[in-house]
Amino acid sequence: MSNNLKTIKLNLWRLFWKFPDLKNANYNQVVAAYWKEFYNFEISAEKIKNLPSVESISRQRRKLAENNVIFRPDDKKVIEHRKKQQKEILESVKD
Repeated sequence: MSNNLKTIKLNLWRLFWKFPDLKNANYNQVVAAYWKEFYNFEISAEKIKNLPSVESISRQRRKLAENNVIFRPDDKKVIEHRKKQQKEILESVKD
């Protein structure tokens, strides 16, 4: 399965069409359902629903990285990949 943003967007459409109750689920439950459906990786959504959301952790890491080098990548491949992702995100907003 691809990490391409357009593929993820399409997969989310499929997932929410198949499981309409996900619109009331928290981020962790949506991620667990996504991984199960498209990667055959099962983790109990019930067990993770009260954990901090992936989104919240990611957001805080990004905020910390703005001012703290310890949170920034230093591998050139990772940096280039993130630049590519950023470009894809900006292009997807135009759609």
